[in-house]
Amino acid sequence: MTGSHRAGAALFVVFLCLFGAQLCPAGLMPLTEKPKQVSDEDWKNAQGKPSGDKDLRVAGGGHYVGGIDRVWWLVITPPPSNKFHYLFQMLPGPGSEIAGTYQVKEGLAWFSGSQWPIKDLPGQPMGEKQKTGTPLRFALNYRHLDGKTFFNLLCKDAKGQYQYERKWFRPDAKEWIPLEDHKLIFIPEGGTDTQLKFKVKAELTRWDETGKKPDRHFLETTATYNHQQNHWYKGQGQAEWLPWVLKPHGGKLSAKELPDCFHLQVEHFGSVNGFTFDDPPKWGAK
Repeated sequence: MTGSHRAGAALFVVFLCLFGAQLCPAGLMPLTEKPKQVSDEDWKNAQGKPSGDKDLRVAGGGHYVGGIDRVWWLVITPPPSNKFHYLFQMLPGPGSEIAGTYQVKEGLAWFSGSQWPIKDLPGQPMGEKQKTGTPLRFALNYRHLDGKTFFNLLCKDAKGQYQYERKWFRPDAKEWIPLEDHKLIFIPEGGTDTQLKFKVKAELTRWDETGKKPDRHFLETTATYNHQQNHWYKGQGQAEWLPWVLKPHGGKLSAKELPDCFHLQVEHFGSVNGFTFDDPPKWGAK
């Protein structure tokens, strides 16, 4: 089959799934082809394993065929281009797209770009408001695991304690003016096959509009997480700022043999390697 025939067949399948859903089996499928919004060069560069600590390349995503189809993907290129591009969309229906560049410093990946809504079917021209977008700036921790880049996770240090940090910045500023900085330390305090227990120390810093007057809050609590399926879920009645789920990298649910890292989200529609750009969670000790 030639390239043109393969492209035509792929378009035909998409047409059937969009307008004849009864002909397509429901299910979740991985991203296998280059998104049309990504250049051939960027797609090629995003393939393979990271070549160094500052190489955050990712090329992944998925497509769900069901009552409401959904498509999502994340493409990150290595240095020197350092580009990122993420999309999530219901088919047909609304969605969100962000794109920009990143840099690595202070142990975090700093992303700067624009976000814009998607309201039309793929292939249709965007309106002016959709083209303009809104600025976006944030920083995530990351780790290279099994030859892939993952973001937003708890990772064990040399002392056996789990470290986490994430930053938000004022998006409309020309410089990196801080908005919030969240730091967590999870100290294991034993557990059973059904429950994990941690002593958690948290440092939250908020800044004023100038980014020059920090307001720091130090919080400390004991956290319990209960085993359910392949994850540990936060127990009821605990602090809102605690992560709601801990997913062990590698899938081993053992209190005696804790993993090197915990992912802070489960696989769901739109999830790619922990990449996230949501607003800061609510903070307050209980």
